[in-house]
Amino acid sequence: MPYPNEHAARIKDPGAFIPESIRRKNITPGIDIIIGKIKDGDGSMETQAYRFDKEKYTPEQVKAWLKDHDIKPISFEPASEASKAHAADDDKDKKPTCHEFETEVFKVGTWNGDKYTTADLDDMVTNFSTLKEIVKPPIKLGHTDKAGQPALGWVKGLKRAGNILIATLSQVPEIVYKVITGGRYKRVSSEIYWDYKHDGKTFKRVFGALALLGAELPAVNTLRDLDAYLTQTMPSASFERVAIYAFDADDSGVKIKPEDSQMDKDETKIYTEKIAELEKIIATLKPEADEAKKYKADLAALKKIQADERKATQQAELKTFCEQAVKDGKLPPACRDMLCAFDKHAYSEETGYALPVASVIDMLKTYTKVILKLGEVATAPVGDKKTEGGEKHVFSLVEEKAKKIMAERKLPTLTDAYKAVFAEDPELAAQYLKETNVRGDEDE
Repeated sequence: MPYPNEHAARIKDPGAFIPESIRRKNITPGIDIIIGKIKDGDGSMETQAYRFDKEKYTPEQVKAWLKDHDIKPISFEPASEASKAHAADDDKDKKPTCHEFETEVFKVGTWNGDKYTTADLDDMVTNFSTLKEIVKPPIKLGHTDKAGQPALGWVKGLKRAGNILIATLSQVPEIVYKVITGGRYKRVSSEIYWDYKHDGKTFKRVFGALALLGAELPAVNTLRDLDAYLTQTMPSASFERVAIYAFDADDSGVKIKPEDSQMDKDETKIYTEKIAELEKIIATLKPEADEAKKYKADLAALKKIQADERKATQQAELKTFCEQAVKDGKLPPACRDMLCAFDKHAYSEETGYALPVASVIDMLKTYTKVILKLGEVATAPVGDKKTEGGEKHVFSLVEEKAKKIMAERKLPTLTDAYKAVFAEDPELAAQYLKETNVRGDEDE
């Protein structure tokens, strides 16, 4: 089967290759190789044929190149226009008349659960132009590539007309053209690549192929020189998935019917059976899912109990420590109250309580002012502390008055209450500071 624009040197029988593995790769200007995986092979890519651009190589130059590279083809066919050997072929083997025309291939809507808008159609039109040298959508029968099946034409262009995507089909043989325009197929089906990646870029939607479903084609085995097999070159490219959508065609074969296409009985049966099978699997997994939910809830409850216990323990330990420090005269009551104001502190199960910076600064100022005799608060004993003569100690007396004033006047902090006591009773304030100095000397 000579090609119109290139010389072909076959290295291995194409029937020995897995059809969907076939790729075309350029190795040098004017020379491409057809590669693929051998059936029942080790999975590696092997060369099936060499293709030479007729504008760059003559048949003689091709043969010389093959010889220089120690490549021995099992057959060689010069480009059809360069070969006179094919001029005497029987009429039945001559290249048929080819046609170029437009047909509707896709439209706006929700298909197989995938929603398409006019923006998506515009995206396919733009990407078709951008990737025209990489993705060359073929026209084929169904969605199964069979080795040796000739191309039925190619999608040359895409455009949007309203909600419809229209393709320009080219190189369509006479025999296929009559089938399409005569409406002798039931459906037109489009293959669309999702998230097609090439050269570091991702293209959201790319039109990949057009298939005729249910076509009543005459035998095509004698059409020797159709342009290409159903393969296309996509070097360094990949895509997430191929989405296939089928549409009913009208009697002319070139327009999508206005009503949405419906699946036939066989397709409906397949999906119904799959849904039933999935529902059975879901039913078997439900008890396990319920058990997992219960376990998760029990675990969460246990973690909360443990967290509450840790929180209560930390509160109790801090309160005990602070009370003892007050009894020992090492911590002012105001500072104790700040430290134990748990509702004002941040709490984390990982780190426990954390005092706000403002509270720490306030507490340090309070403690420092006592030491520097600024008369705000001082180190104080507990409320029942008494002097050697049996009277209430000045620390206890000041604390009692401060708490009473704080409650009556609804002062925000105990520090404010101490200030009020000292302001109203300077003599008591002097006694308080004097006792503080005595304790400071004892500590030294």
